[in-house]
Amino acid sequence: MYFLLLLLVSLTTAMRHPIHISLCEINHNAATRQVEITHKIFIDDLQDAIQKHYHICTHLATPKEHPDAEKLIEQYLRMQFQCKINGQPIRWKYVGREYEADACWIYLEAEQALPIHLIEIRNAVLLELFEDQINFIHVRTAGERKSMRLGLDNEIGVLRF
Repeated sequence: MYFLLLLLVSLTTAMRHPIHISLCEINHNAATRQVEITHKIFIDDLQDAIQKHYHICTHLATPKEHPDAEKLIEQYLRMQFQCKINGQPIRWKYVGREYEADACWIYLEAEQALPIHLIEIRNAVLLELFEDQINFIHVRTAGERKSMRLGLDNEIGVLRF
């Protein structure tokens, strides 16, 4: 399933993609006591969302990239992505980003010493742009992996471990 999703994402990057998806991977690394969060979002969609909210054209992944692009990406994610672990909101920090073809990989992390028994995620990334937007979430903790799909009709989801 995961391979097919990545293949589908890759196939749609050569043109203005006809589907609207993002991917969020959350990994609880008990050894480092970190929650590592990775978002994969199409660059053009991310630019459109930032343009809509902040009225700034970022020109992501080009030589004309706006000098505040990184700050704008972080602000956008703070507005659209929140997470609670065991009922407590986590305070993630922005680590960085990199580009791959037509996608932007965004890296976040937060401290989490306790095992994850319940995770609540609000992922409204790009929902303001596309009615058919689907945000896939994959969570790994203690050797277990669970997934969910969020969208316009359900931007908040809960997983129990």
